Amino acid sequence: MKRQHVIRIGKLLALLVVTQSSHTVLAERPAVTDEMITEGARSAFEHMERGEVAEAERRFAILLRHRPKHFTSRFGLGTVLIKQHKYEEAVEVLEALLEDHPEAHAVMNNLAWLYATAKDVSYRNGPRAVKLAQEAIFLQPRDYHLWNTLAEAHYISGDYERAARAAEQALRRAREQGAPAEQLQDYEAQAARSRKASEAAGVLGDL
Repeated sequence: MKRQHVIRIGKLLALLVVTQSSHTVLAERPAVTDEMITEGARSAFEHMERGEVAEAERRFAILLRHRPKHFTSRFGLGTVLIKQHKYEEAVEVLEALLEDHPEAHAVMNNLAWLYATAKDVSYRNGPRAVKLAQEAIFLQPRDYHLWNTLAEAHYISGDYERAARAAEQALRRAREQGAPAEQLQDYEAQAARSRKASEAAGVLGDL
């Protein structure tokens, strides 16, 4: 099965053009099937999970040349662009995808995460992050990742009390659903940070 998988991905990648001098020469082009696109996207995600983000981006771009509206490839490309801090491109890809799929909670979540945590603070947008995270939770209220994103969105917006409540929801649901230990540690740290900020804001408000 693995060998078949590699062969199919190889066929897909073979669709890339080969350049000779200043001319573009196309090899014989096999038909691109839906199965090839699906497996190509799976392979690209595997590269992304291994931290090979440039290769993942390249593979998603290849897929989109043949299926420009393919949801999974567009989502993957937007996600890997965020990981590389290519925020302008990521916003363009994911906002367009959300426009085409207005109830895609995963797209809402990744956009909200970008707007809440971008290292380039010029891309941060607290109100937009909160709105997207809330809309995602309305669609998938049990998904602890979404509550985690909402906590970050409230935190960067300066609403520490709501950040603390969202962080506690994320932590509780993550525990209930058996999230990995490392993730639970991150959520515990997020909840503690939000509680401290909320308490400090309360004290300052009384002065």
